[in-house]
Amino acid sequence: MREETDVINIIDDTTPFSVKEAYRLLRANIQFLSPHDGCKVICVTSSVAHEGKSSVSYNLSSVIADGSSKVLLLDADLRASHLQLSLGSKGKEGLSDILAGLASSEDYKSLIKKDENHPNLDILVAGKVPPNPSELLSSERMVTLLDELKKEYDYIIIDGTPLCLVSDMLVLSPYIDGYVIVVRAEMTNKKILNKSVSMIKKINGKVLGFVLSRKKQKKSERYYYGEYGSSKYL
Repeated sequence: MREETDVINIIDDTTPFSVKEAYRLLRANIQFLSPHDGCKVICVTSSVAHEGKSSVSYNLSSVIADGSSKVLLLDADLRASHLQLSLGSKGKEGLSDILAGLASSEDYKSLIKKDENHPNLDILVAGKVPPNPSELLSSERMVTLLDELKKEYDYIIIDGTPLCLVSDMLVLSPYIDGYVIVVRAEMTNKKILNKSVSMIKKINGKVLGFVLSRKKQKKSERYYYGEYGSSKYL
């Protein structure tokens, strides 16, 4: 049985206004902090599991895509992909199959799927769970794949693995323009969060900022947006 935290929360017409605005603000901040030309590669990660990084990855990708940029959501959580599970793509070929040379098609583009709700958003799911995720992500095939993808997209949003559990996202640091760390309200431990930041800085990575997820909105905070409900969906 899946936990609630295993299913990503996708923003739609029923999502509170304040939540939508929070994602638009996040988009604006990322665009401001990543001013260089060419494709921008952003990794959304967390310290531990179940903090909401996959929800943030998908919704951030869709909001950026709605702004006319061409976006690829790259599911790089090869160990326990909540994104793949939520999108109904469990067991389908994806990133791991490409990196292991096991994809049924030699053309990786055939495994990239259009998001039906956002025309400018493409998604490459994680694929089958491999025995050696870190080795695949640090391979020459991964570097080559990223180089090819950067020619096609304005943004690549990577749904990464939790930093304090595995080192998968650290090996990709040379190819990542910045990390966004998701922090879950009333759950994330401050010491563990500091450890995550320290790990990124030690490899000369750039922390773009933090996203607070599943924060219950106070009545006083609702005044500014009207009665649009809780922002727990972020």
